[in-house]
Amino acid sequence: MPLERSVVVALVAMSAVASAPRTVAYLADPLHYGALGDPWTKAVWFLFGLLLTGMFTTGFLIWCTRTFKEIGQPARARAAAGMQEPGR
Repeated sequence: MPLERSVVVALVAMSAVASAPRTVAYLADPLHYGALGDPWTKAVWFLFGLLLTGMFTTGFLIWCTRTFKEIGQPARARAAAGMQEPGR
């Protein structure tokens, strides 16, 4: 499996005195800008991005529902349910 052209160019552009962070930046650029891989690879990465976005959104909604439900309850009901005061 040959290296991508941009990776080869990055490896050639680096000198013997290049620092480690600069080397990592040269190698990470094709991945960051989406120039790495064929269209199928890009489609898989896009689907993973959608999956992570959905996980964040649903987790945030679950947290908001639980948090604001606890805030709306009277203190006596929270104490009976064994919940702490919000923010403590």
